[in-house]
Amino acid sequence: MEMLVALTIFSLIAVISSQFLRQTMNTTDLVLSRGERVEEIHRAMLILTRDIHQIVMRGIRDEGGEFMDPFSLDASTVMEFTRAGRSNYLNLSRSTLLRVQYVYEDHSLIRRFWNVLDRDIETIAVEQTLISNILDLEITIIDSNGDEKPTFPELLSEDPSAPSPDQLDPTAPQVPVKPYAVRIRFYVFPIGDIERVWLLPVMPEIFIEPEEVEGNPVGT
Repeated sequence: MEMLVALTIFSLIAVISSQFLRQTMNTTDLVLSRGERVEEIHRAMLILTRDIHQIVMRGIRDEGGEFMDPFSLDASTVMEFTRAGRSNYLNLSRSTLLRVQYVYEDHSLIRRFWNVLDRDIETIAVEQTLISNILDLEITIIDSNGDEKPTFPELLSEDPSAPSPDQLDPTAPQVPVKPYAVRIRFYVFPIGDIERVWLLPVMPEIFIEPEEVEGNPVGT
């Protein structure tokens, strides 16, 4: 009888120990997975900060030869701009500017960049997934008037009563609307909503002198 009681107690201790060990391992896995998730988001925010803080006013030509604005955001959540600060320690024959695009596809925030500014049909983008498995990503622009908009430059008004550009008073002072800040929102399970706002720099315009194109590729 004493042996039976001892075995019963030993079995209970073994069951409790195994459950405690399993719970500890599950908790450890959960902490590690959430830590990796936070690290992924933190790394993406650092890359975004680095890109946005170096935006410059340099438009490009796309694969079809069409001009693209230095900074643009369309309704399909595609943000594209030119940034400075690209390292060139080996003094290679290339620009220190970089064309960057951020796009929301397949529940992921994807960063693309091109090794040349003015592209042709053979130019291939380098692509990297910054954050995966996210929901409801929104990118909006806060312009110099304080208005938040999903597109920039703003699309032409579809209101038939709105004045057309040729109906505006040419003598009235025209203040150009400029992007002032970028706001990004998205949802990450199980962390929740993530929101970040970046003030845009005062974007210097890039002018290229003909003699600089041949001798110094910086800014081309």
